[in-house]
Order: sequence, then C-alpha cells, then structure tokens
Amino acid sequence: MTCASNLSRLAPTVRPVTAHTANLVAANSSLDEIYAQYAKGLLAFLCARLGEAPWAEDLLHDVFMAYLRHSAAKPIALPRAFLYRCANRLSLNALRDRAAEKRNASRVAEAFAPAPGADPLLAQAAFEALAGLPREEREVVCLRVFGGLTFAEISATLGQPITNLFKRYTRGLEALRRALEEGTS
Repeated sequence: MTCASNLSRLAPTVRPVTAHTANLVAANSSLDEIYAQYAKGLLAFLCARLGEAPWAEDLLHDVFMAYLRHSAAKPIALPRAFLYRCANRLSLNALRDRAAEKRNASRVAEAFAPAPGADPLLAQAAFEALAGLPREEREVVCLRVFGGLTFAEISATLGQPITNLFKRYTRGLEALRRALEEGTS
C-alpha cells in the first residue's frame, strides 16, 4: 500500500481506546481540531521520511499519543511545531533502529561464514533460517550459541524469566532444525 493511498483514507478523528486515553482527550478538547488540521501533513512527512505507509501510520499514532501525554500536563503553545518535532525525532529513532538491525544482521552473516571446507550453501541456509526467526527467539539463540551465555546470564541481559528464555531457545532451535531439513531435502 502506498503512502498516497493512505493519505486519502486517513480518518479525521481519533477515538479514545482506554480510560486513560479518554481522560487525556477530555483534558484537551482541541485534539480533534489539531488532528484534522495536521494529521495529513504529518503522515505525508513521515511517509516521505520513512518510505513505508504502514510504518508511517504507526509513528503518526505515536506522535499524537505524545501530544496527548504532554498536553494533559500543560498546554502546548505551538502544537504544529511540537507535532513535527515529535514526528522528526520518532522517525529518526525508527530509522536508526532499522539501520542497527541491518548491521546486526550482517554481523550474524559473518558469524555464519562457512569454515574452510564447509558447505557454503548450508551456511547460507542456516543464516537465512536464523534471520527468519522471530526477534525474541533469535536473540536467545544468538546469545546462547554465539555468545556462550548461560540462561541465567541471558535472563539478566534481557530482563526475562529463565523459563520464558528456555522456551524461546527451544522453539528457535526447533524452527532452525525444520528450516535446515526443508532446505537440504
């Protein structure tokens, strides 16, 4: 879906989803006008910056949630400047995060570089299978296999219970095994 098609279907209102959000909306009666006035321009800005409509829509939501949080505490004197500053910062953070994910993927590729005499096709299949794992499972597998961390150390690193990490590790290894069996058969 393109950014242009999303601009045409952008809804001009925000409906509160939770009681907390409803209280924030009640505290700022001008939110509907602010949204109607700036949402299309913000979405166009985010689409131009990010190049992907769904990603831009997610960040647009985050921009208006930031507006709600801040305007509930004190009035915002320049709402357009505030909204575009939030959109700019959130999009830069999102782009930075995506670049970091790409760098990490290349590091994983280096880790899967075939050893001398090893089958390069099998190494490539292993890398692709690992990249295809959900992020949570991939993190645990990489920390355990490449980092050599114990589950207690992984728990301290990720701030997750050991039982959850062990389940993710097991699911990740099983998914890798299935992917490699399918790739070699």
